[in-house]
Amino acid sequence: MKDAYSNLLGEFVEARDVDNQDVAGFQIVCPCCRDAIFKVCRETDSATIDFFSHYKAPKDFTVAECERRVKGMTSEEISRINASGKAQTLEAFRRVLRQAVSAIPVSGKLIGEEVVTKNLALYQEVAAFMEFVINTAHEQGMLYGFVANSDKIINAYGYENLSVFGASFRNRTAVDLVRTLFASSNAKNILYMVARGVNTAYEPDYQKGKTVLKAKGRAAKLLEAGMVGSDFGDLDAETAARLLMANLSLDAMIREIQRLPFLKMIENAKAGKPPLMNLTIEDYLPDLEDVHRLEFEGNPVAWPGI
Repeated sequence: MKDAYSNLLGEFVEARDVDNQDVAGFQIVCPCCRDAIFKVCRETDSATIDFFSHYKAPKDFTVAECERRVKGMTSEEISRINASGKAQTLEAFRRVLRQAVSAIPVSGKLIGEEVVTKNLALYQEVAAFMEFVINTAHEQGMLYGFVANSDKIINAYGYENLSVFGASFRNRTAVDLVRTLFASSNAKNILYMVARGVNTAYEPDYQKGKTVLKAKGRAAKLLEAGMVGSDFGDLDAETAARLLMANLSLDAMIREIQRLPFLKMIENAKAGKPPLMNLTIEDYLPDLEDVHRLEFEGNPVAWPGI
């Protein structure tokens, strides 16, 4: 079987997109008999073939019969099931997004609504540029690869990014949530998320009596590695700087959302409970930049921003 059904997500997944550990985590089963399955990778001379296989066929029908039923499903039916599952999952996350990310410290501190008022004009300006970036990238079909492309830039420069469990699902969900956020036109939610992104990517730097924003952590690595600010033509210096800030803050925003405990949130929602019920910060993915930063302590390679 090239694809199977995730009971947790309510949608079909392809074998090439998941690892064996994902089969249990996302409750992936045969879409016809709902029996347990596992992933197989078969090496050939020309390529690697990924597929799902049953452990053992029930006595009342053969695996071949089951697979014929899978092949009998139309692409339209699979698309309809996937669209419904994704919509339900996204809605469960969307309702608690701001509350969910508020549990994540930024530079060791929790960020409340009051942070927005301190630099409101800045966040409004960055939000406008970020909306432009999101809409343009979405129209070009590029937004799903936004963070992944940033990872490639960092890797090419010599830094290593840690792998993320269910990375493709997390990336897709985070991007869809960001797109939904800006489509909602809810200024309060947008500015709060933008403020978090800016504060994650930048820190104040006091120079000769004035304060400027200096990229830190992942944003500093992207700048050092030469992240492209935009491909939108000739821009004046101030516009280019704001567009670059929007890009770096958007990268930080998507990366932060990827850390949410999605699987436990879905399990709660499917059980009719509040998505964040009984969750703590320990249920979130670790801050990959902070984890990786520890590897640089005592290392002769300089960490950008120190």
